[in-house]
Amino acid sequence: MRIENLQDDSWTAWDGTSQVGAMSVWRSPDGRCRLYFNGCQADAYGPLSAAIDGQCYAYVPLSDEAAQAALREAGFAGSRVEHNYRVPVRSIDAPVPPGIRFCTVDEAAAEQVMLLDCAIRQDIPGSDGWQPDMEFFRQQTYDEPRDPSAYLIAADGAAYVGAAHVGAAAYVGAAYVGLVRVWLPEREGAARRLGCIGVLPGYRKRGLARALVGAVFAVLTAQGVAEVTCEIDDANTASKALFTSLGAVAEGGTIELMRPRD
Repeated sequence: MRIENLQDDSWTAWDGTSQVGAMSVWRSPDGRCRLYFNGCQADAYGPLSAAIDGQCYAYVPLSDEAAQAALREAGFAGSRVEHNYRVPVRSIDAPVPPGIRFCTVDEAAAEQVMLLDCAIRQDIPGSDGWQPDMEFFRQQTYDEPRDPSAYLIAADGAAYVGAAHVGAAAYVGAAYVGLVRVWLPEREGAARRLGCIGVLPGYRKRGLARALVGAVFAVLTAQGVAEVTCEIDDANTASKALFTSLGAVAEGGTIELMRPRD
């Protein structure tokens, strides 16, 4: 089997003149080296992953036992599991806790939103240590195809004053304590994806996460959106409980396998 590195982050496996697998590599802002595979025969996982030195993380469907077996044979071990969920969008009776106001991401100060995002990710399995630079964060948050009305920030003690981001008014002088974001579909016909819902530790168990979901669902309902998808780590009992209570239905998933440093 022949392995070719066509680009810095793209590898292909060949059996003679037939392509038998492809792998893309992403070094994410948490320092992890992440491997994603496409169209691989079982015997291509080992040679492809061997092209990358050091610790790395591989992602394959939970249902693909052949891929998992091949990666385990190549030195990987199961790390964690994420399940995919379909969540019906509906009206939710969820009052906003006293002293909290919601604003859209365009109304918030970008630097503070990034700090909030990083803090929330510390408690999300698989993204602890997330530390992007401002250029990366702006691209992911403001430059990608997006709907800012479906990206909400919870602010404590907010004052709606000033201009901060792209000429928009901003909640400044406030502590940003939670967020919810729903991304536009990645392809035509796909559902919107609820990318993150998170609240800082000191503001949990007050109903704030549910209120954020209720607020963004109200936006989506007005737009005629009937369903969103999300991924929840199997160990994240709080998120599973929240979305199960909202009628979420599990549908497939992904397993993350980790290969330690040599």
